[in-house]
Amino acid sequence: MEKGIVFLTPSLKIGGGNRVFVELANELVRDGYDAEIIYPNNSKEASTFNLNKDVKTLKISNFKDNKLKKLFNLLQTLWFVKNNRKDKIVIVSDPIMAIFSFLLKGLDVHRFMQADDYIIFDDLFLLKNKFVLHIYKKFTKISYGYRFVNYVFNSKFVCDSFIKISKRKDVNFNLVHPGINLSIFFNKNIRKDDELNICLVARKHPWKGFADFIKVWAELKKDKSNKINNIYIISNDDLSGFDISDYTLIKSSNDNEIAEIYNKSHIFISTSWWEGFGLPPLEAMACGCAVILTNAGGVNEYAAPNINCLMYEPRKTSELKEKLMLLIHNKELRTHLFLNALETAKSFSWAKSKNEFLKVLNTNHF
Repeated sequence: MEKGIVFLTPSLKIGGGNRVFVELANELVRDGYDAEIIYPNNSKEASTFNLNKDVKTLKISNFKDNKLKKLFNLLQTLWFVKNNRKDKIVIVSDPIMAIFSFLLKGLDVHRFMQADDYIIFDDLFLLKNKFVLHIYKKFTKISYGYRFVNYVFNSKFVCDSFIKISKRKDVNFNLVHPGINLSIFFNKNIRKDDELNICLVARKHPWKGFADFIKVWAELKKDKSNKINNIYIISNDDLSGFDISDYTLIKSSNDNEIAEIYNKSHIFISTSWWEGFGLPPLEAMACGCAVILTNAGGVNEYAAPNINCLMYEPRKTSELKEKLMLLIHNKELRTHLFLNALETAKSFSWAKSKNEFLKVLNTNHF
């Protein structure tokens, strides 16, 4: 493949979609490919990703802290790429950017779908207004019909969701799984046998389900037999809307710090109502945690209930309580799950993701 690759993102701040682009870019430049990340100057939040020095980055326009001005910056970014990267393969993931990707028509555009974009704002946390949500859904449906775009999916769940809404029969199931950095996320055998720690990655978005765990723990802690030494909450979000007085908040600045917390924890819990793929549970598996997660769609690419994890239905707090109590009081089950999970995690690496990604690009164009 001779063409360079441009990854378009709304920012470089922490987030699963951005992580995938950063890690793919890192792998590509190691193999001698030309990879660039271009994004609008719409966030002051610092990136915590480990970015290879050979990956080019370009921030477009001046910082804006107003929604309309941020949208203008985003459009400027697309227009810049349209006029200055005509010989590149352009990869778009963000749902808002994807809606406006008609501005890139004439370029070699791939839409890397990492979530069910149609429902991603249904909790009204970001859009807040049902009318605005309705308009967003209309335009998302329109964008699903862009015939000049090639599609890539990170899970069968995301592909099935796209096909259900778009009703298209001409889109191939081009699958590229995310990976994990196994040199960072691995079992260091440092967790203590005489204590029991829980870990979660928390976001303030309602569909991430953090409130579900808070409700469950408020009930469990009343019974002194459910003894937990530490509950670690990894988050860079503003969680002031939650009562986290029982927990230790970890504001991580890099992946090594996250991996260290996973390695101190015996149980990892993911409470999302849905996920396109869901990297944190897989990273926690690689670090030796016994994992409880929701039947959240994309996690089924790696989750095998009762073999490498315990699974419950999203928002069913009674089921979460039952699964958590089971792991708290059953060390043998925790050991069974994490030993199998360690083997599962070995199948996912960014080098493998890069190879899958290049295979899709070569199949479509070369």
